[in-house]
Amino acid sequence: LNFDLDFNVEHDEHADIAASDRQIDESLIDEALDHIQPDSSGAEDETNAAETVTDSEIHKQLLALKARRDDEIKKYKMPLCYIRGDFFDRPPHPVFALHNSMKGSGLNPSDLYLRDVFIWLPYLLPGCPTRFICTCGAALSRNGFNDDPIARRVRHIPDDFFLFTNRFICDDRRLNEPGCGTSWQGTDPHILAQLPRQVQVAFPGTIFGYGPIIHSFNPSLASAYISPRGAISKLLVRLMRNSFSHRHGAAPFSEMVTEVQYLSHADNELIYTAAANSYGQTGLMRFSAFDDPKGYAGSPPSAPYLKGLFTDIISAPRIYIERDTATKPLTIAKADHAFDVTKHIGGVKGERIFTAAYTCMNEFEEARGHSILSILQVAGPCRRHVRLLRASKNPPTQILYTDSPQGRLNYFPIMMISCFLPAERSFHE
Repeated sequence: LNFDLDFNVEHDEHADIAASDRQIDESLIDEALDHIQPDSSGAEDETNAAETVTDSEIHKQLLALKARRDDEIKKYKMPLCYIRGDFFDRPPHPVFALHNSMKGSGLNPSDLYLRDVFIWLPYLLPGCPTRFICTCGAALSRNGFNDDPIARRVRHIPDDFFLFTNRFICDDRRLNEPGCGTSWQGTDPHILAQLPRQVQVAFPGTIFGYGPIIHSFNPSLASAYISPRGAISKLLVRLMRNSFSHRHGAAPFSEMVTEVQYLSHADNELIYTAAANSYGQTGLMRFSAFDDPKGYAGSPPSAPYLKGLFTDIISAPRIYIERDTATKPLTIAKADHAFDVTKHIGGVKGERIFTAAYTCMNEFEEARGHSILSILQVAGPCRRHVRLLRASKNPPTQILYTDSPQGRLNYFPIMMISCFLPAERSFHE
């Protein structure tokens, strides 16, 4: 571990890691100390800026899709994409779109600006309940589709897609069963929790940041993550987890996504110009610029956007992880301080913030607690162990293994320990 960390320090392109008394201008700790609210509010502003503008090609696509959904449901009782066995309403591939346009007025690049749209209508999905229930206990009524925006942009690669859903309302104007007046989106966790689990897995988003906690809906099952500040696909989230854990931060990740989306735009433009040459077409409309809001409308996520969304995503399951950890027994505890890792965590103006990492395992080698400490004092974590053991009705800790029990007595509160092994044993034995 020391060798790997030393190698990273010596080959640290972005100066994210500090070792010993080495002082750096920026560090992981500096980044962690930044308040996340500016990133979060910036993500919300970026989401609003990325929404489709009136009279843009994508806005026209969504308007046509909304009208077509009504006609399809009236005629077939469900969208045609459901009949085909797909959630996505996809435009034709650029090759076929251009080939079909030659049968009409000629090549038109606007057909290459369209995006995939994920259709999520909970009341038409397999296994849906006969009626959805509000938190007040009354039945929900369908309340049409959204207007502004018609569908939600979800960040993805190589191109973004849109999420289209319907609304529900707990109608307070009903005479036989008046409701509370609450309005719900079809993407709300309260609605998702009333669907079968296999259908929840297919949902392309999870709402974070507001509303009641729905215990029967598992956020980790979704194929994308949606918060009030933005939306991102599950593929990008998985890539972010792997990238961020290996020090490929938000800024280079944003550059990577931007590059992939620009390449997709370039591919479509190449197909268009090659088709014009193949069909002998001249004097054609110029292909849209990547960021033209009324044309291609490309909008790659910025680094603050990714940081804000990632903060929401990793914070969402925290309560479930803490509950699971709190219920684990700790009859035999194995605890120790580690100093190597904290030596390589950056500080503020050359001063280290953390002194040691404290880890506690139970008799089944399950993690029962982990803390990064600024001083060698574990009274707080130990008291928390005792409190959680009582709350979960687990027996108190009987034995504590540590590498130097005689020297660690000052660090561990006696109230937690009923028996120390007299012989010194290694933490790993």
